Amino acid sequence: SILTLAALRSTELSVVGLCHSVQGTSRQLAGYLGIPYAEMDWDCAGINHNAWFTKLEREGVDLYPLLRERARDPDIYEKDPVRFEVMQHLGAFVTESSGHFSEYVPYFRKRPDLINKYTRPGYLGESGFYANNWPRWRRENDEQIEAMLRGDRQIP
Repeated sequence: SILTLAALRSTELSVVGLCHSVQGTSRQLAGYLGIPYAEMDWDCAGINHNAWFTKLEREGVDLYPLLRERARDPDIYEKDPVRFEVMQHLGAFVTESSGHFSEYVPYFRKRPDLINKYTRPGYLGESGFYANNWPRWRRENDEQIEAMLRGDRQIP
């Protein structure tokens, strides 16, 4: 990412960039599985927005069979259709969101019928979602930063 590159170029520190999708997705998986996050043991490997949960266990028991079973529940499947499809075909759950991952894998956006089948409104792949929302997000972000600089809002 650009921030990692800036840190590498501007300091003599050793720097590594990590995508937040790993941490967020691991918690989502615990929710899909209906188990406490602290009881889940996982390994993840990959590069940037193309990382995969290579191990998903609880007390030494593989959780992938349960996750595949849970993916058959329409209420769960609808939350992550692209990632569940990828898992069913390739055997591992990817870290990047369904919407964003579908942009990297052309199959999911190849034809209008596939777009309708696999993408959803908002972060789940809606075409133009980021472009349509960026002006508002930018304004809100600028307002929050200005409020922190004025001391009207606590810095997290």
